[in-house]
Amino acid sequence: MRLLIIAVGHKMPDWVSTACHEYSKRMP
Repeated sequence: MRLLIIAVGHKMPDWVSTACHEYSKRMP
C-alpha cells in the first residue's frame, strides 16, 4: 500500500499526498 501512495504521490497535489498519509496512519 505504501508503494501505491508513493507512486501516486508524485503525480498528485500536496494535499492529496497528505490525505493519503493520514489515511495510511488510520489503517491497522
